[in-house]
Amino acid sequence: MPRQRGNVSMSNHQLVNAILYVTENGCKWRALPKEFGNWHTVYVRMNRWSKSGVL
Repeated sequence: MPRQRGNVSMSNHQLVNAILYVTENGCKWRALPKEFGNWHTVYVRMNRWSKSGVL
């Protein structure tokens, strides 16, 4: 996992759980339950990981 940067409000573990929720349930990012944190934060970090080859 890449080193977290900026204002870290969720752990990498929480982020992976959120990504798995979206992929397993086929929901849109905006429909991500609040328990996973802000959908935009999850999406941006997932996108960054994807572009850097982590995912």
